[in-house]
Amino acid sequence: MANILGMLRTRFRPAIVDLVEPLSDPALIEWSLNLIRYKGQPFADYQVDCCMGLAKKLKLSGRVVATRIIDAVDVDDFCYPLKITGPGFINIRIRDEWLADTLTELARECPV
Repeated sequence: MANILGMLRTRFRPAIVDLVEPLSDPALIEWSLNLIRYKGQPFADYQVDCCMGLAKKLKLSGRVVATRIIDAVDVDDFCYPLKITGPGFINIRIRDEWLADTLTELARECPV
């Protein structure tokens, strides 16, 4: 079964690790990954909410941090293009086709 949140955190981990590497703070990486959350809103299925917090530590703007993360993340196979909103939120929408294919595959695997 597809664990979308787990997939997102796995895909975002290298980008966040690279971004916070100068700070040498493993706890900051885990904190950041835990701020990838389900939203279930018309504008975002999931949202990355760590950019402003990271921005303070890195002495950058939230939008710059969000842009750096987006540039380093590859989720095109199951997400629509990532969008930055406000001071640095990253909105994530899951591709309809990917959801349909995943549900079809799960239905085939279920015993009747």
